[in-house]
Amino acid sequence: MAGDEEAPADEAMVEDAGGALGAAGADGAAPAGVSSDGTAALSDLLQVVDSLATLAGGNDGGKPLRAGWEATAGRRGADRMEDRHVLCAREGLTIAAVFDGHNGDACAEYCRTSLPSLLLHHWSQAVKQPSPSSPSPAEAALHASFVAMHEGFLRSVTADDSGCTALGIVCTPGRVWIANAGDCQCHLWRGDELLCLTEEHTAALPSERARVEAAGAEVSATADGKLRVGGIIQVTRCIGDRPLRKLGLTSEPQLHSFTPTADDKALILASDGLWDVMPPARVLHCCNNTAKSPDMFAKRLLTEALDRGTDDNTSIVVVFLQDLT
Repeated sequence: MAGDEEAPADEAMVEDAGGALGAAGADGAAPAGVSSDGTAALSDLLQVVDSLATLAGGNDGGKPLRAGWEATAGRRGADRMEDRHVLCAREGLTIAAVFDGHNGDACAEYCRTSLPSLLLHHWSQAVKQPSPSSPSPAEAALHASFVAMHEGFLRSVTADDSGCTALGIVCTPGRVWIANAGDCQCHLWRGDELLCLTEEHTAALPSERARVEAAGAEVSATADGKLRVGGIIQVTRCIGDRPLRKLGLTSEPQLHSFTPTADDKALILASDGLWDVMPPARVLHCCNNTAKSPDMFAKRLLTEALDRGTDDNTSIVVVFLQDLT
C-alpha cells in the first residue's frame, strides 16, 4: 500500500498523513494514523507540520510537494517488518523519514511516532534560543531530535534491545535539510544525474572506523566478509541498541543542506534493502522511464529491488521538488 498526494486536497492530507503515521507493514500496509500510546492522532500530525511550516517561514499558501511511498517486508515475511517511515507534505513544508530497524521493530516504531513532535519542540527552542554553533534552527532541530529519539526510546516503556538507523529530511520552498545516522541513503535527481547526499555510517567507512576505535571498540571482519563493530554490528550511527552503546555507537546525525535549483527534480529516501541491489545508474533509468508520479516511482523502484533479489525489508519515499508532468 502506498500514499500519494495526487488526490484532491482533503483526501491528499488524510492519505498522506495516514502514510506518515502509518508504520509500513508487509507490502507497505499502513495501520490507522494513531501511535501506540494514542497521542499522535492524524490531526495532531497535521497541526505539528503546519506549525513547523510557520516556524520555517514557508507557509505562503503554495501547493504541497507531491510525495509518495512504498514498502515491503520482502522475503522475511510480514511478521518480520522492522522498517518504519514518516511522510507528510503540507503548504510550505514537507517532512519525510525512513527508519531501518534491527533486532526488532520497537525502536523504529518509537522514532516513527516521535519525530514530528520532537522536530517542532526543538525547532521552537532553536528559534527562541539560537546557538552560535548551529547555522540554522532546522539543523539544530534535526540534530537535537535524533539525539532525543535515542534517549527517549531508552527511557520509554517500550524500550528493548532493538535499534534502527535513521534518515530524515525537511523541505521548504527555498531549502532542504537532511539528517542521517546509519546506512539509509538519500539521493537527489538533478538534471541527468543521481547524486548521493548521504554517507553510509558503517565500520567500512574509514572515518567511522577511526571514531569507534578511538572510543575503545574493535572492528573485525565476520564470516560474511563484512566489517562489524565488536564483531556484531555494521552500522556505527544508530538509535537504540542499548547493549551496544559501549562500542562507540552514536545517535548524532550527519547534517547536510542545499538550495534546490531548477534542475532538481526529486529526492529518493530508502533503506538499504533498495541500495544494496540497485546501482545508481539503474535507479536513474527508472526515474527517466516511469510515469511522473511519486508513488509510481516508489513502486517501480521497489519492484525492481524485489526482482533483483533483495531479501531485506525495504522502504522507499519519493518527494518531487517540482512538477514533472
